[in-house]
Amino acid sequence: MKFVVLMVLLPVITFAIPAYSQKQIKMDVQGVSLEQVLKELQVQSGYYILYNKQDVQGVIIQTKILSQLDFLLY
Repeated sequence: MKFVVLMVLLPVITFAIPAYSQKQIKMDVQGVSLEQVLKELQVQSGYYILYNKQDVQGVIIQTKILSQLDFLLY
């Protein structure tokens, strides 16, 4: 009897729980510092990103536009 109740309530409970999707983050960066990119990621995502400033100083981001297939194969 308990098994039947569980099998009936499980789908109801599953659909009642709100789904959390991944946030989509969009950035168009070219020639900016890694520190600026990390700060923008923090703003858009709402997550705190811990990093050592000495490790990211002087690192410049260069981007390359790829198609989705090229990105998967890159």
